Amino acid sequence: MVIRDFYLGAWLIKAKGFSYQVSNGKVDIDIDKSTLSTLKKDYDGNHKEFYDCVKQLIKEANESRNKG
Repeated sequence: MVIRDFYLGAWLIKAKGFSYQVSNGKVDIDIDKSTLSTLKKDYDGNHKEFYDCVKQLIKEANESRNKG
């Protein structure tokens, strides 16, 4: 299944041990839709806030560079 959220993809690969392939600019993780749905609930409930924090920190760091 192609995963567009790279943070979710990284969590599935590193924390859950799923195999993956990268081709044509897409990350394809070897996971079926029902398993992904179940794991996404765990990710959204317990881990997403940390990845959202990472995205916010990156955004703030980039904005601080642009201020000169």
